[in-house]
Amino acid sequence: MNVQRMCAECLAQHMSADALVPMTLKYALTELDHIMEPTQQRMLSSFFSMMNYAVRVLISEVITHPDFAMAVIFHVVIGLYW
Repeated sequence: MNVQRMCAECLAQHMSADALVPMTLKYALTELDHIMEPTQQRMLSSFFSMMNYAVRVLISEVITHPDFAMAVIFHVVIGLYW
């Protein structure tokens, strides 16, 4: 649960109205070509699905490598800020 909380705190700053996620979603809807008709709901669903998968992979890594758990979390957190 601690890993999920850390990920949520790192991602929360990118979810506000003028942050990275809404700006990227708007760009994808208005500026990019799509095979299927793009909808905000479909894109958000895909985004959250990918975020859930990434957090599950991180939790799995922490569980399978308890000696290096903080190193794994550190690399993920640093990756979110770059």
